[in-house]
Amino acid sequence: MAATSKVQPIKTSDQLDRTALIDEFGALDVEVKAFAPTKTRHEDLAKTIRAWYPDEVLPAHHATTAPGTSCDVLVGMRGEERHIVSMIRIFKLLGKGRFLELCHIALKALEEALGKEAVEAQVVYKRTGPRKLTVLAKLGKAA
Repeated sequence: MAATSKVQPIKTSDQLDRTALIDEFGALDVEVKAFAPTKTRHEDLAKTIRAWYPDEVLPAHHATTAPGTSCDVLVGMRGEERHIVSMIRIFKLLGKGRFLELCHIALKALEEALGKEAVEAQVVYKRTGPRKLTVLAKLGKAA
């Protein structure tokens, strides 16, 4: 059996910076995962409260206050979003080639319009998404 060396290689400042960042990421990952149920519940409650105020009850340009016992919630007016008035006009302004370069269609919308099988025949899968990071805790080490 070969003896293991007790001498540790000297780490550069870049390696030390990376190690510190990895350790910080691991510690934050634990916190984020622990907070996830709270975040989900908060989002669910927000969705429920917003559902109480459809445009028929509260016009988009109005705000109101939802009363509680320990707090009130200000339900603001709807945010503004930009929408294209006429895709045909945009097509004519850009021309076919440039329009097709810029045009992006949501695959979900295509599946709803054409069916999943028809869309699957027209798409390819590429590994272009973000890389998944998984924290692997080391035994005996504090997070």
